[in-house]
Amino acid sequence: MIETRSHHRGPGLALLSLVFSFGVSACSVPQENLAIGPSTRISEKSIEVDGIEVHYDDWRGGAPIVFVHGAFGEGRLWRNQMEQMAHTRRMIAIDLPGHGRSDAPRIEYTRELLVRVVDAVLDDARVDSATFVGHSLGSVVVRDYALAFPEKVDQLVLVDGLLVPLVPEESREATLEPFRGEDFEQAATAFIDTFMFGADSPDDVRAFVREMMLSVPRHVWISVLEVASSPDILDETTIPARTLGIYTQNDYIPEGYDEFLANTFPRMDFQTVPEGVGHYIMLEQSTELSATLTEFTR
Repeated sequence: MIETRSHHRGPGLALLSLVFSFGVSACSVPQENLAIGPSTRISEKSIEVDGIEVHYDDWRGGAPIVFVHGAFGEGRLWRNQMEQMAHTRRMIAIDLPGHGRSDAPRIEYTRELLVRVVDAVLDDARVDSATFVGHSLGSVVVRDYALAFPEKVDQLVLVDGLLVPLVPEESREATLEPFRGEDFEQAATAFIDTFMFGADSPDDVRAFVREMMLSVPRHVWISVLEVASSPDILDETTIPARTLGIYTQNDYIPEGYDEFLANTFPRMDFQTVPEGVGHYIMLEQSTELSATLTEFTR
């Protein structure tokens, strides 16, 4: 079990130096942790939002948890958590527009659209309020949802979520340009290999993540990267909901991020996974993450 502590403000990245043991080696990833196969116990559903067909998985159980994947991910990333927590929770995992089984039209994938999608899924699933778990850019989506619909958010969990622009504003266009050109696949692969993996990320996880992310159409990549690098992704509005942050120890977290989290989420508990674990914590630390979510939502 992971020890959970409330964090306090401190200089620099003092918060990020706190290490909470997940109990097993980061490189121990059984094959089922790749969450590739469908589960016969999960209901696969679809709705239409702004003319876009959106798919989600629903595993009926107890108090609801809504899982929101990050950029170029998909809902099946959470299949292990849905399997491992099925006896205690109702779990809903969304394929955001442009990802997974959902439609990928040539539109702008704005944060406002993604919030509407999440709310439409809750309405279709007849869920009044829930705990929201967001991974990576999905943390931005659940943060935005908490700002738009605070009465529907019981608790928040941010899994390696960056709630500030992906790159400084002055280098934004230079960063995005390779994705718009003929070398898109090379740029996307370099992005994946740079940011998605830790030193101990297993080869099967690396292969699965590369295949999943590279299957997302280029126009979706470009639009989503524009959103992730936009200066207005930063919002310092205080969110009072009880929050858990689970982060890797990789070096893309900017200096002072702990201060920002402490100010924005005054009721946040903070944990880090072992050094060497990559961005896809739900794959590399599947059992440990499920245990942590079960304890936090108890």
